[in-house]
Amino acid sequence: MKNDNKWKVLKELFINDFIIGSCFWSLLLLVIIPLFKLLQSLAMAFYVFFAAVGLICLPFSLYRISSALYLAKNGVQVNATNVSVELAAFGRRVKFKYEFDGQTYHKVKYYQAVFFTEKDWLKLLVDPKNPEKFIIFEFKKKSVLSADVIS
Repeated sequence: MKNDNKWKVLKELFINDFIIGSCFWSLLLLVIIPLFKLLQSLAMAFYVFFAAVGLICLPFSLYRISSALYLAKNGVQVNATNVSVELAAFGRRVKFKYEFDGQTYHKVKYYQAVFFTEKDWLKLLVDPKNPEKFIIFEFKKKSVLSADVIS
């Protein structure tokens, strides 16, 4: 089951994480730019910009991926309660709470996706050593929608 968690977490992290997406698309665009006939100065500006974004995001992306894999392997599954979804600037703000070892934690997470409702339910993977750290493992409507690392 833990191996299934790893692939599910990685798939959803790559789909929904802004930092990882910025890193991936920037590095991919570096490969695609030569396919277009651009002025040399414009192409160079794109190279510099996308290389800078990719290199700046790379360490953060690697940290988020390693944290996600750690929680996929060692995390304890917990159901969140009192899930509320609000419109935010670039998607949705999801507020919820969860209990772990008798203590209640109130959290807020921002999503780029716009199709969440309050009727959806939320599963988390919580770090047993540090319950403040978690991954949104499943945000169910009809299918798994997201898994992001919160530090």
